[in-house]
Amino acid sequence: MDVQVPVEEDELATFRQRWQQELHKEKPVPTTLPSTTSSTSSNSPARQVTAAASPASPSKQPAATTAAHRQPLAQLQPKVGQSPAAAERQLVKTDNEAARPTPTGGLAGADGSHSERGLAAYVEATKHERMGDLSAAMKKYREAHRLDPEVEKKYRAILQQPSHPFHKQQKALPDPNASLYTYYDFHEVAHADDSKSSQSDSGTLAKALQRMDIQFIPHNENRKSPFHRLPSEVVSHIIQWAILLQGQSISCSLSLVSKKMCVLVAEQSVWRAVCEKVHGPLANPDIPLSSELPLYRDSWMDMWLDRPRIRRDGVYISRMNYVRQGEGQGFYAPVHLVTYYRYLRFHRDRVSFWTTTVDPAAALKILAADEVKQKGYMLGEYTLEGKDVFLHMRSSERVGTFRAHLTLTQSRRGRQNKLVWVAYWQEKTGGFKSEIPTKTLRSFIFSKVNSYPRSLI
Repeated sequence: MDVQVPVEEDELATFRQRWQQELHKEKPVPTTLPSTTSSTSSNSPARQVTAAASPASPSKQPAATTAAHRQPLAQLQPKVGQSPAAAERQLVKTDNEAARPTPTGGLAGADGSHSERGLAAYVEATKHERMGDLSAAMKKYREAHRLDPEVEKKYRAILQQPSHPFHKQQKALPDPNASLYTYYDFHEVAHADDSKSSQSDSGTLAKALQRMDIQFIPHNENRKSPFHRLPSEVVSHIIQWAILLQGQSISCSLSLVSKKMCVLVAEQSVWRAVCEKVHGPLANPDIPLSSELPLYRDSWMDMWLDRPRIRRDGVYISRMNYVRQGEGQGFYAPVHLVTYYRYLRFHRDRVSFWTTTVDPAAALKILAADEVKQKGYMLGEYTLEGKDVFLHMRSSERVGTFRAHLTLTQSRRGRQNKLVWVAYWQEKTGGFKSEIPTKTLRSFIFSKVNSYPRSLI
């Protein structure tokens, strides 16, 4: 609890006069202005202090003295219960703050503009943030935005101009906390050349490890690794066939084996062989597959990930629902919710299309057989042109053929796992064509089946 000591008026007036005399000895000022009114007397020491502290020519005094004299009298006078030493320390602190240089090279006093002081506070806030002092950084950020609401835009605009004088001032000013910064250097990040930012970084880690000249090191030193004796070309060939026979997911498991295996999995030769084996038979034979490489940032691995392809390690499923009115008596009118499914499974040289009410758990086992004899089952061929999939199917129960046009897209679950209806029609004998509306048809969503073969060839 603070206790305030009562001070008499005579004692306070005596202290003020002695304090002002000491200040006049240290900082000589011109002769005081003559009094123009009779109210200025010896009984009014506060007014005498004001007249003595107002110089006749303030432009000839230092900036620190001018800034201190511009402060109101209430800030210069000692508070009740404050010792003379504390009052003197407060005045010295005020002078030091007025003359303190800012990071922009100016002064933090009243002579600087709001824009300069806001920029100085913003720079100081960024330094506090890089040192991890978030509390001080938030205070400085608030101060900067209070002085200049557009300070962030101005700061970013300055960083984009390497020739701006701001950067020279920052280098010239000593920074004792430079070794404490743990965040990125904003100047280097702002002036970095981002012309290659659009390029793929899938092989960045592999290139970094490649320069280290790493080798296969067994986990147990007493047991020699068989891969240590094999050349890198042979191991790359093994990885290539592992991906073709076991699917793309095996590449993630192989990358976790060791650093050397991670480098070999990212080799361009591995993914070029995979793309030629999978995309080659479906591509135009007159146009080589390598001509499409610039579309995928000159990376065979990116071509494999981004180029549209049909997945054969599962089934595309479309669930359909409709409501059928039942027969009722009196006020009771039952309603039936009917659910049925469309299954679409792609093989290497054919496609299976089945419309049934069988739930997916049982239907996947039936579709795993080579020959399916079920009601609503159709068998046919398919072609892939870019993202468009064309189906040509025949049914043993109906006359004519069925054709469909779908588009391969992606969903939240992953890539190449959604087929959207574009057109669906039936062709009968005599050239008759019956269109089937696609507004009521729902899209196919891919579902992976672990028991199905994962081979890509």
